[in-house]
Parts: sequence; C-alpha cells; structure tokens
Amino acid sequence: MICSLVHMLLTILIDYFWPRTNNFRLTDQEKLIRTKRLKWFLVNILSFFISLYFYFRHNSHCEANIYSMYCLFEYFVVLTNIAYHAVVMDEWDQQGGQLQIFY
Repeated sequence: MICSLVHMLLTILIDYFWPRTNNFRLTDQEKLIRTKRLKWFLVNILSFFISLYFYFRHNSHCEANIYSMYCLFEYFVVLTNIAYHAVVMDEWDQQGGQLQIFY
C-alpha cells in the first residue's frame, strides 16, 4: 500500500511540478487527466486512512460491525486504485490506439 501511494503521489507531483507544465500551456485533455488523477488519489488516500481507523478501532474495542466497515473501506481503496490507474485510458488516442505522451 505504501508503494502504491508513493507511486500515485509522485505521479501527481510530476503532473503539477514538471517543467513542461510550468512553461507550456496544457491542453484541455491534459488538464482533465491531471484533475482526475488528483481526485482519485485523494479519494484513495482518504479511504485508506478511514480503513486504518476502523481497523485499529476494531482491534482496540472489538465493537460490532466495525470490522465490516474496515472491509468496506478496503474495497473502496481497491476500487479507487483501479479508477486511478484507469485514467491512463484517457491518454490513448481514440482513433488509432496510439499513446499520446505529454512531455
């Protein structure tokens, strides 16, 4: 999980602070991709921390249904991770299937 979050964070930092994004105007598609990545990263990390909260709450108090809440948010972590990585499909050219690399 740590490697996944670090990968996402580094990608977001590159998206926002790479010299290409500071010196040149981004296309609308690039802005949309950047926004989607940031959104899915934030939802993913929020889901992860909420799941950690329920995990430790379950281990310390052993309350009813808390472990189920932990499991639910673990599913959210997985789904938001998939959604984050699915953003790459927006980078593919619809007509020829060529990957558009934004440097």
